[in-house]
Amino acid sequence: MSRFTIAILLALTAASAWSQQPGADNLCQLTIHVRMSDGSQPGVYLQVELLSPVGTPVSMGSTNADGIVYFQVPSGVTYRVKVSGRGIEPTDTEFFILGGQISHTQNLSARRAATAAPQGLSPSISAKEMSVPAKAREEMKKGIEAFDKGDTAKARQRFENAIAIYPQYARAYENLGVIAAKSGDRIKARGLYLKALEVDDTFVPAYLQLARTEIQDKNYSEAEELLNKAMQLNPEMPSIIALLASAEFGSKNYDKALADAQRVHSLPHHEQVANIHLLAAQILEMQNRDKEAIAEYQLFLTEAPNSPQTKAVQQAITDLQAVKH
Repeated sequence: MSRFTIAILLALTAASAWSQQPGADNLCQLTIHVRMSDGSQPGVYLQVELLSPVGTPVSMGSTNADGIVYFQVPSGVTYRVKVSGRGIEPTDTEFFILGGQISHTQNLSARRAATAAPQGLSPSISAKEMSVPAKAREEMKKGIEAFDKGDTAKARQRFENAIAIYPQYARAYENLGVIAAKSGDRIKARGLYLKALEVDDTFVPAYLQLARTEIQDKNYSEAEELLNKAMQLNPEMPSIIALLASAEFGSKNYDKALADAQRVHSLPHHEQVANIHLLAAQILEMQNRDKEAIAEYQLFLTEAPNSPQTKAVQQAITDLQAVKH
């Protein structure tokens, strides 16, 4: 692979922090809770990007129906969080997690966009998840609390209880899949993600979990199929199309990968996946379209000026300009 491609694929296939393995004793379970300024739930899946204070991407995830997303991050660090999605005005804030904290909850208030559709009509929310009984939601909440404390056995039991109450609870199956993946049982995790889609084929997070798994296993065609389905459910989520482009690149469908990578740039909040410009540039270089590659690199520098890859991208531009002369 060329100079940036490995880094791009790693960034785009990174799952939400629930799927990340703890690597140090100072990790903190971070809960981001988004509510609307009127006190209501968002009613749609929102994209949540976690960054360093200077804008370097740390992780990315999507909220559940209650406006909650979880990350596992080092404590003793200042973070920025940016929230965007259909029907809301983008918002961001900065906060600090004290060193040694094992859990931290950050509440954000978002405003509905003036053109927001009625809450119940959004195609990006799962109708089945909106119908989850209160008792099942309570089991889910307790399961998450147990997970936050590192008690995966108790968390697993709570999620299983939630499923017993509401067998169509796709998120509970997905969370069980995450626990299985963290224990190293990828086969079981895959089966649970598939089960989530069996009970609710509109549950976008399960499509993304499976697609990331397929890309990591180099099953690019399978990943493309999953991401195309996710895109039908949420056509304006940049990370879905960026991930699709990376799968197409992996399967050497370079023309498709380039088209999707460039399509990301036309979507709202596309700056959150600025690395996709590097993928586009790499393909253009392979096709000897150096002028267009330079343009993609320059777009990346505009959208991610504080990226650790800035110097390498600047050097790539210099090299391409030298070839022209």
